[in-house]
Amino acid sequence: MNILITGGNGYIGSRLGVRMTQEGWQLTLLDTSFPEICDQKNRRVRQIGLDAADPLCEKIFADSKYDAVVHLACARFSTDDDKDCAEILHHNIQSLDNILHLSRKSHVGKVIVLFDYRIYGE
Repeated sequence: MNILITGGNGYIGSRLGVRMTQEGWQLTLLDTSFPEICDQKNRRVRQIGLDAADPLCEKIFADSKYDAVVHLACARFSTDDDKDCAEILHHNIQSLDNILHLSRKSHVGKVIVLFDYRIYGE
């Protein structure tokens, strides 16, 4: 299977990526920074440093036929300031909307969404 994981450098995405790679799946890991979990020489893993809300994601979907998308990308709330929280929430919704739109347009069979911002730590 060919899988796209957004938030591939995050806590859950990096661990899921390692497991799926061990299982032999083809992966594209999307994150604002390149994931450290996989060696660039691994031909089953493509690493892309890009925000899930970026319109350039359309090219990623055009370049590969994905069987499934796991959307884990989420900007974190760093303050309790309502304005900051509203902007971050808006960005997270834009990311989700972009990934869902491109998944539907590209006829992706399954989309899994996990949205959180404070699942571990303080």
